[in-house]
Amino acid sequence: MRRIPAWRAVKDYTCPGCGRTIPPGLAHLVAWRSDSILGDEAAGAERRHWHPKCWSTRRQDGRYW
Repeated sequence: MRRIPAWRAVKDYTCPGCGRTIPPGLAHLVAWRSDSILGDEAAGAERRHWHPKCWSTRRQDGRYW
């Protein structure tokens, strides 16, 4: 997981936790699986951008890391 400061947030993303847009200029988090059986490159390609609140309240059953 990596924190993205507002000044580095330059694109629209969709948060998988709530389905809402994370607009440019909004600080957020990027997360990816660290245990992908396909390796680091595949895990990086499947990274997701999250609102901090959505990340902290995400499901813990494996659906959302």
